[in-house]
Amino acid sequence: MTLVFKHFDTRLNQWIENPSDPSGILTEELENTLLEAFFPEATNDFSFGHIDENSAPEDLYNHPENHILLLSSGGRLVYGPAKYLEKIEAICPDRKDRGAYGSIFIGACQNAVNQRVNILIVDDITGENGEILPNDYAWRLVGDCHGKISPELATELSETVSNVIQHRLGCLEGELSGRFGKGTVAPLNLNSLPIKPEINSKIDLIIPTSSFKGGDKKNHPIRPGLYSNQMIFIGEKDRSQSSLVAISQTLDCAPFGIKDFLRQIETEALLLANIQKDPRKVAQRYCEAYEKFQKTRQLKIEENGEENDNSESETAEQQDPIMYRLIKADLEGHCQLLSSQKVVDELERFMQNQWRDLALGKSIKFNRAMIIPSKELISGEICDMRFPEGEEILNFRSPYLNSNGMCINKNKYVADALDPNGKPLIGVVSC
Repeated sequence: MTLVFKHFDTRLNQWIENPSDPSGILTEELENTLLEAFFPEATNDFSFGHIDENSAPEDLYNHPENHILLLSSGGRLVYGPAKYLEKIEAICPDRKDRGAYGSIFIGACQNAVNQRVNILIVDDITGENGEILPNDYAWRLVGDCHGKISPELATELSETVSNVIQHRLGCLEGELSGRFGKGTVAPLNLNSLPIKPEINSKIDLIIPTSSFKGGDKKNHPIRPGLYSNQMIFIGEKDRSQSSLVAISQTLDCAPFGIKDFLRQIETEALLLANIQKDPRKVAQRYCEAYEKFQKTRQLKIEENGEENDNSESETAEQQDPIMYRLIKADLEGHCQLLSSQKVVDELERFMQNQWRDLALGKSIKFNRAMIIPSKELISGEICDMRFPEGEEILNFRSPYLNSNGMCINKNKYVADALDPNGKPLIGVVSC
């Protein structure tokens, strides 16, 4: 599923030429978008308008083919034929939503499925769900824009039940037609829920009311309950994964916090100062840094079950950068290339980046994960199954806004952090 957007200048009212093809128009392809789900016939009908600080309000009415402004996301203005406006207005009756939620419509997803499902909508404040589940039980299954997905649907969407999925959701047919939303869903065995005996339908998705955006909130608010046989688009925008984040973003608000890492920084600085006098040691560190990056990348691929279609035909040597291969081979030989100007320049840039990262705190990293809510945890508790239960964990939430954003919580294991097979979800922290 792909939409092709042409780019144009709203002030000049003309298409923007493709720099690599002067005879053509600059285009952009977006795959698996909510916009295409609602307008499947509009493969080449949409375009992006560009504005700058000199643009005037009347420029927004310009378009080379007299299309009109439908949605916006920051500086990206989505234009299309006037015939699409009626549907856009039905989906977003409040005009400001066409700007507030434009990014949901044009955000490309890694994977997507269109199929009929049964959705249980739960009020994430009261737990009200149409008496399908006990309210207190349903309340524990959801949080702010967080719900649950059946293992079957999760596998069809992302080929795994080991990750939390950040999704884009669009209801195409049925009672919920025209509704759209976003959030996260964690795989859970929904067949074991205490559903009322007279309910014969299985549940594929449990979505909180907070996940739904747009719509006529005043006259037709979303009602909790079970909606059966709904044709939906659900796209995987991202998934939870284990990674690292530098502490550098915390230093603006807590500059004195760097003193806790001074010994580590001093040790690293002494090491850099020592090796930069020896080109062979610099070259060795250069190769080790690249190999560490590749190892981390491979671990992410294995965690997410991703495969490279060309992996069988491409050897590791073909994939590695030419400078790495030259320096690596030279280290294993007579180190004659280390004095060549091209290698000297490459290693100098590498050392400059190493010193810069050390000065900015980028070389000191925290473990990073996707946050999901858990009603089993109270204030002062967190669940990160990468650390022992009962351990105190220093943590902060990104983006880090002020010194109150960093705290120490006690680690407590909860079932919300487990996948349907009882294993820890990959790259997830519950709080």
